[in-house]
Amino acid sequence: MQMITGNMKNTILFIRESSPHMRRGASTQLIMFMVLVALIPAAVVHILSFGWGLAWNLFFCTIWGSLLEAAAYRLRRRPASAGLKDLSLQVTVWLYCLAIPPYLSLWMTLLGLTFAVLIVKHAFGGLGQNTFNPAMAGFIFLLISVPSAMGGWVVPSTRNLEIYNPEYSLQMLLMDHSDIKKQMIIDTNNKTMKAIMENDGSTFATPLNDFRELFEYKGIVHYVDSDSSDITIESHGSIILASAYIIGGLFLIITGFITFIQPFAFTVSIYATALIINMLGLKYGFNTIANWEHLFIGSTMAGAFFIITDPVSSPTTLRGKALSAAIIGFFTVIIRTFGSYPDAIAFAALLGNSFNPVINKMIKPKRFGDGGRKA
Repeated sequence: MQMITGNMKNTILFIRESSPHMRRGASTQLIMFMVLVALIPAAVVHILSFGWGLAWNLFFCTIWGSLLEAAAYRLRRRPASAGLKDLSLQVTVWLYCLAIPPYLSLWMTLLGLTFAVLIVKHAFGGLGQNTFNPAMAGFIFLLISVPSAMGGWVVPSTRNLEIYNPEYSLQMLLMDHSDIKKQMIIDTNNKTMKAIMENDGSTFATPLNDFRELFEYKGIVHYVDSDSSDITIESHGSIILASAYIIGGLFLIITGFITFIQPFAFTVSIYATALIINMLGLKYGFNTIANWEHLFIGSTMAGAFFIITDPVSSPTTLRGKALSAAIIGFFTVIIRTFGSYPDAIAFAALLGNSFNPVINKMIKPKRFGDGGRKA
């Protein structure tokens, strides 16, 4: 209960929420702001690797997402200012833009964001009520709707100076995907892949997809170029980007905004599942990925620290969070090995989110006030 004085009279306001009436020092706005700060290292590495595409996507998606958010709140007859100030939209935009190819056609990018904000977030009741992670749902929506376009990524290179030209990057975004024709050149000696585009850009299908399509031999496939002694974007780009996510994730753990339980359970589950799959692959003759490399390819580290730790779409208890993270890690390896799509974090995350109601029912938090000494 709090007292507000104004216009020569006292107004008493009562909190209409279930007990206990306790408040954390961190607001939703502060939590979301810290997540954005933690994502800065990954965004910087992303731009250094792939050019200005991410920056343009963040700019357009922030504007479009704000309009969608305001329209959704207006339809729900709620003030849009509160929803825009909590920074939850910005976190969704950042995770979404980091997940999609940086030079995906702009209309496709905005379409996926529209699905994420209006359908996945607000159709389920808005912030705090959505069952699934909006950013990952928007990514999957595009992956299913326009799979060929979602397979195009710029080759990580510091020598392709065109991608560091903001005007050129904008032109790439405004180009329709149907106008882009690619010719794949496969170097079978070191198992690398390059692409030549008619517009002088360079893109390539995600490396995880190559494991299924490019290699004829059976056994464990190594993604990291072990012959290269220099740690560069070209040879170890995936590890560098993963390290940036780790830095941001450790920052959130140290500052207390996320717990280490979920990243730990997630990575252990991935490693253990991959170890078993690798043994089965060698025995029965199907392609697998080296177990430790599962941790540094695709968006594993982004998933570990920024996706599965989403407080809205995660279980309420620590044991529940650990179980959910382990389930997501298990599905990640299974989908990567046997699935048809390049990466599996988004699919595994939504599958894990679907288990959360059952997990919350099975593993319930201790009721407030229980467990103490009896008088």
